[in-house]
Amino acid sequence: MKKALTLIAAIPIMVSSASAINVGVDEIIFQNGAGLDSSQLSPSVSMSFNASVLTITLQNLSADTAGDGALVLFTGLAFDLPTGVTVNNSVPSSVGAVTAIGPSTLGWNSTSAQGAWGWDNNSAGLSGGALAYATLSGYDTRVSTVASDGKHAFDGTGNAGGMDYGVFSAGESSVSPSPWVKDTLQITLSLNNASGYTGDDLINHIGNVAAIFGSPNGTPSVPDGGATLALLGVGILGISAVRRRLEK
Repeated sequence: MKKALTLIAAIPIMVSSASAINVGVDEIIFQNGAGLDSSQLSPSVSMSFNASVLTITLQNLSADTAGDGALVLFTGLAFDLPTGVTVNNSVPSSVGAVTAIGPSTLGWNSTSAQGAWGWDNNSAGLSGGALAYATLSGYDTRVSTVASDGKHAFDGTGNAGGMDYGVFSAGESSVSPSPWVKDTLQITLSLNNASGYTGDDLINHIGNVAAIFGSPNGTPSVPDGGATLALLGVGILGISAVRRRLEK
C-alpha cells in the first residue's frame, strides 16, 4: 500500500450518471513556469463503470489566481487499473469518446478532439512522459492530450497532438478562443475485464490517481504535501482514497 503524497480538494460532480464516484487525486504533476501557484491547482475526477465502459469526468476547479495559459490547463489523468483489467484497444471504435461538458467550450470540435486526446495502457506499468516526474508508482493507464502521454489517439490516427482541448477552469479569466474546453471534459474507455469487476467495485479497486497540468518537463514537479491547499472536500476525498486502498 503506497502513501499518497498530496490530496487535493475537489467538489463532487455527477455529470455522467447518478452512480459516478468522486475519486481522490493522490498527486498533481504540473508544468513549472513563472507565475504558477501550484497549490491552487484543483482537479476533480469522477468515474463510473457499466457494461465494460469506464466513464471518466474531469473538471478543473483551479482558482483564477493559480496562473495563466497552459500552466493551469488540465491535460491528463493517470491511474492504476485493478489486476486483470486493461483498455480494449483492438479497434479505435471500441475505446470510446471525448465529450465537452460545462458552461462553455472554446473552439470545440468533436472530430478534432477525438484526435487530440489519446490513451496509453500497459499492465507492466507506465513511467514516461509526465509520469517521469511522479513520486508514486504503479500507474498503468492514462488519458491525455499530450503526445508523450497519449500514445493512441481516440480516432485511431496515432499519437495525441498537443494540449488542444485541455480543460481550463470555468473561473479562468485569461482564456482566449482556442481549441480548449472550459470546466468539464468526459472520456469513455472500453475495458477488457477478465477479473469480472462490476460497477462501483471496479472504481473502488483503482489505485493511485495522478492529475496532470500543462506539459510537465525539466524538473520533478509534484506539489509539496505541506503546501497551502484548499480544505473543502479533503475529508470526503480522504475517506474515498483510504477505502480504495483498503479494498484493493
